[in-house]
This record gives sequence, C-alpha cells and structure tokens, in this order.
Amino acid sequence: QSATASQFSNKSPHNATKQTDNIKSFASVSSLSKCSGSVLLETATVIASSPSCRNSTKCRVLFDSGCQKTFITEELRSKLHLKAIRTEILGVNIFGGGIIDPSTHDVVQLCLQNRSGGPTIELEAIVTTKICSNVRIENIELVAEKHEHLSHLTLADTYHDLPTDADISILIGLNYYWTIIDGEVIRGSKSNELVALSSKFGYIVSGPSSATLQTSMQVDTTKETMTY
Repeated sequence: QSATASQFSNKSPHNATKQTDNIKSFASVSSLSKCSGSVLLETATVIASSPSCRNSTKCRVLFDSGCQKTFITEELRSKLHLKAIRTEILGVNIFGGGIIDPSTHDVVQLCLQNRSGGPTIELEAIVTTKICSNVRIENIELVAEKHEHLSHLTLADTYHDLPTDADISILIGLNYYWTIIDGEVIRGSKSNELVALSSKFGYIVSGPSSATLQTSMQVDTTKETMTY
C-alpha cells in the first residue's frame, strides 16, 4: 500500500516558513527467491450462492481465526447479485500497528455449501474490493499422498476442482470460523508435518509443506520532498 504524504509547516526562529511539497512517486521492487519450503494456509473450495439460491458459483475461501469479521470481494458479490442488508463503518488494523481510515462498507447475506452437496451455511459478510494477494496454488492432493495420515481424507481444497478464478473470494473470520470447523484434528507422527482440520467442506490441510517454490514480492513506496 502507498502511504499518503502529509503536509507540514514550521516556523524557524527567524519567522521563516518551511513548506513541504508532496511529490508522490511509485517505485516497484521485485524480488524472486527460491526457498526450501512453503506454508499451506487454511483454504477450501466451496459453492457460494445467494440466499434464494438463484445464483451460485464455485469460489475459494480462506479461514482466518485471527480476524473478527467475515469478508467477501466486490467481484463475487456482483456475480451472485447480492443486495446490501445494511452498512457498517469499518476501520481495519494492519500489521505494524497502523490503521486504515474508517469507511462505510455494505454487508450482504450469502450461503456456502460443500462442493459435493449437503446443507448450506448462511452467513453475513462485509464487502471489500480485495481480500488478499494471490495465495499460492498447491497440488494439495499430491502433497497429501506423501503423508500417510492425510492420504485417505476427503480434502476441502483440491487442485483438480479449483474455480476458474482461483483468487480468494471469501475470508471466514472468527464470527463464523467455528460454525464451519468441526474441531477434529489429524496430525502426523512428526511435529513439523501438515495438519488436517475437519470442516463441513471437508478436511482443511495447513502447515509447512516440503515443496520447493518460487516467491515474488512487490512493494510500492511514496517519496516526500521538502523545500525551504
């Protein structure tokens, strides 16, 4: 994110005025590195639908027990033709102690369902432009086959059944986390192995993966110049 530069005016002992000229410039820094492992986040592929079930689509969900609220992207909201049931003024705390200025967001109702069918879960979600950067897509079935304690499980997120748009469209916060998570935990014999957590969408696999991956990072900066 780009920080907005502030304006300053200070008086010197000789009553001279110091003026600040804000010049925004965006520098993009790319870094490509290779590491020996990655971490699988708690994700699932589900069927999302409007409350009336007239509109439905497959999408990816990210579970985050460190988030209080549940969110949906504006793109998915538009696909499902979800109407706002109310609005909320929301200020988001970000890493490092910063806070994004409070803004008004629509709140919508929708339903989630296992890809193989079954009962639907009704929830409310706050509409936002984007939830997160792209989450790396792992061939999770192939990874699970390498772990005896995971090989027999029905997984919530599968590589062969990903939606066309594999970006995260819904973030499940703690207000619905335990409505969906059943609580059964399956661990391997080693402390650093992947862990499976049962849910209404199948088993959610997370933890350190031994797969080698390439990562990239992009950073935007804003520069500020001062004149006297």
